[in-house]
Amino acid sequence: MQSLDNAGVGATQATTPASANQALKAHFELAVELLEARASALADIKAWRAEVRGEGLDPIALLRLAREHLLDADQRRKAAERAEVEELYRQGIGLPLFDYAMGKAG
Repeated sequence: MQSLDNAGVGATQATTPASANQALKAHFELAVELLEARASALADIKAWRAEVRGEGLDPIALLRLAREHLLDADQRRKAAERAEVEELYRQGIGLPLFDYAMGKAG
């Protein structure tokens, strides 16, 4: 059994130019497919945002909630910790970012 350090070295040296060329083409084709899928997904998101705005909703807020929903417990804990640190920093530098939203703006 090869160690992890040498796993890629032996495989690379054993490949023939023809198989390396086939692998290169396969990776290229996959990259093209992924970029096409990404472009399609971005177009779908753009259309969805317009639909959401048309219904008077905030697509950015909905996307943030959706991202939060997809986080696992550890990622949520880390996000909560970051939010706490950010709030401490805001208070420390006197950044009234959320004062208006909290009805404290004067």
